Amino acid sequence: MKKLILSLLFFFLTGCGTFNIKVDVFPPATAPVVAQALPSATVLSAASAQPAASATPAPAQPTQTAQASPSPTSTTEPESDPIALAAIHMSDEQRGWGVDSAGRILKTKDGGGIWVDVSPQGEFNRQSLFAASGDSAWAVPTQLQGSGVVWRSLDGGQTWQSSRSFTLEDGTFSPTGLQFPNARAGWLLMARTDTPEKQFTLFKTTNSGADWLPVSGLGTSALSSSLPADISGMAFFDDQTGWLGGAWNQDATQWQVAKTSDGGAKWGLDSLRLPNNPSLRCTARPINGLEAGAMAVEMTCTLPKDPKYFYHRLHYLSASGQPAWNSWVLPGELRGVSFLNAQQGWMLVAAENPQASQLLYTPDGGKSWEKLSDLAWKQAQLDFITDKLGWAVIDYGSTTSLMRTENGGAVWIQVRPVLVRLAPKP
Repeated sequence: MKKLILSLLFFFLTGCGTFNIKVDVFPPATAPVVAQALPSATVLSAASAQPAASATPAPAQPTQTAQASPSPTSTTEPESDPIALAAIHMSDEQRGWGVDSAGRILKTKDGGGIWVDVSPQGEFNRQSLFAASGDSAWAVPTQLQGSGVVWRSLDGGQTWQSSRSFTLEDGTFSPTGLQFPNARAGWLLMARTDTPEKQFTLFKTTNSGADWLPVSGLGTSALSSSLPADISGMAFFDDQTGWLGGAWNQDATQWQVAKTSDGGAKWGLDSLRLPNNPSLRCTARPINGLEAGAMAVEMTCTLPKDPKYFYHRLHYLSASGQPAWNSWVLPGELRGVSFLNAQQGWMLVAAENPQASQLLYTPDGGKSWEKLSDLAWKQAQLDFITDKLGWAVIDYGSTTSLMRTENGGAVWIQVRPVLVRLAPKP
């Protein structure tokens, strides 16, 4: 396929010089967070190479604040390295957050071409960052032992403030979900990673992340069976109502998801609607890697005595819509899904050729789907901020890339992201 190579000239905002970013253009062939003052905590500057003295200071100590260092003056072009993004969360046309394969939290101000490292202390993955706006974000390190903190930034990653320390059980824990449905209420699901046994701890904050308290009720035997070892699905709509997990019941006739309607004080099991036929043979594939606040399960059912019968649907729940599960027929294996709101959404599904995919769009909450383009994508994390403007982190199997569309997904432009480091004046 012939590619049109565009050389785009980006100017770094600090006035330190210019450099070129290449993008490949492919035809279609193949609520701002309200700043809350946090009590005693430590602030870490993203521009600082030194870690904070303590992530869990005593409550009696005053808040320590470190401002981001001014950008050094440079007489040469800034140093840059290509990066592989693992996830992207755009806030508007220019500003956005990302996590790369090296475990760094990144920030862009030019739509995804140029990125800077704004990481607080620790390493991070796609499940450990929640971005509410171009300025506000929370992050929790990927590996915690004994205790942990959640970092918060209100200035686009220039500085980070830690929560009070929360206690974990013995072992090594990693976040599998971090979500803030509103400015004050947040949820954090931690999973133990150093043992094959299932062990999860759900934490909740009601003061914008200053304090995190464990949520009771998830240790019951009935609920434990609905929390598989690879759980990553979690969708909360406020500080009271939410779902997480999912697994078959004992006789494998119902897919059950843990649900609370009272902020986690009590939990029950919510069963997804399936055909009422005891002869069905069904399999379920929970979809990982979705945006925070979304859950999806790909269901496939067959009848041994009827080779023509084929049930293949996606069951989907997202905090961007209503607190109820939706279900749609899938024309192929699901490879990515994202909804902008309750009505507008995109799905990437496998085509007849397993090496290709089709991008579908719905304007009416899944009642109808239209094909937008054929793409050679294996997997995609989709991120739309309007019905026209969106990004995608693409997994080709052995490599990843960043794509951008300005017409709703019909045509995609490959963006070659780089990490910029400013060289100080000698």
